[in-house]
Amino acid sequence: EKIADDVYLVSTADFMSLYAANNICRGIRRYALSSTIRLSGIIYNERSSRNDISIVEKFAGMVGTHVVGNIPMSSYISSAEIERKTAVEKYPDSDIAQHFVLLAKKMLENDIACIPEPVTDEEVEDLCRQM
Repeated sequence: EKIADDVYLVSTADFMSLYAANNICRGIRRYALSSTIRLSGIIYNERSSRNDISIVEKFAGMVGTHVVGNIPMSSYISSAEIERKTAVEKYPDSDIAQHFVLLAKKMLENDIACIPEPVTDEEVEDLCRQM
């Protein structure tokens, strides 16, 4: 419905996060067949009890995309959230702020986009069991 052209998914390596990402891929695919919306990549969120980027990279390959970058663990993110700010707003000179600036540049320079090929729920389950 012309809500977005490029979509970036943010996902941890947890099952529910990948399950949700796969469902979003289904929605992107549905709209992509009749519009310009595309999946431009996945951003790996390290804020999880399961820190394993290889799971997210494998999932990305399964649906036909790539991992664009990551969001590392940082106490600055949590601290900024409490004040309803981004880490860049609250801590503009921090390493995490610079990390987000570089991630934003990668996203702006990214010219890889696809119509995703969602996998079955069972394939997501199997992926999470393997790792």
